[in-house]
Amino acid sequence: MKEDKKYIFITGKSESGKSMISEYISKKYKGAIHIKMRDIIKEMYKEYDTKLSYEEWQEELENNQREFFWKTYINMANKIAKGHNLIVMDTLRKKETLEVINKLAGNNIMLLYIDAKLESRVNREYNRLNKEDNISYEQIKLNTLKKDKEKEQYGLIQILNYIKEGKMKHGYIIYNNGTIEDFKKSIDDKIEIFLGD
Repeated sequence: MKEDKKYIFITGKSESGKSMISEYISKKYKGAIHIKMRDIIKEMYKEYDTKLSYEEWQEELENNQREFFWKTYINMANKIAKGHNLIVMDTLRKKETLEVINKLAGNNIMLLYIDAKLESRVNREYNRLNKEDNISYEQIKLNTLKKDKEKEQYGLIQILNYIKEGKMKHGYIIYNNGTIEDFKKSIDDKIEIFLGD
């Protein structure tokens, strides 16, 4: 693991602003790049000589060689990032993943858990989708609740508790209920602490 690299993982509720803030960080901060976690894992899979399907391969390694899997993941993220030294990744789903990455990267990892009130999240998604698709507010609300439930089954609540219990140095819960400027300022404040460490 390269000591000059820093890693920002982003997770949180559906439609809370994760992708938007990932892009914001990657454009604002010098040396930053945004890469989706799933894209890094797909690149890892391409380098393996295996007859297992992508899903079988990931499940096998994550369950039986978790630390090796995530060490390989970090190495692949570094390879994809090339000269960038701040790697922004979304979306982290499992507490077990966070535990291993926290152990491997220590002070070089930051986790931003993005949250917002349901009404704010549904309104944002409705305003975004209603311009293109004929979809009702109620349908978006149901879809958002469904996605929230799926994320909870993956382990989102356990990740939230992990942060609240203070198990990582740079684990933060950021609320996106106000203006976009307030949201970005909250993010910037935490990143400045992280980069100054």
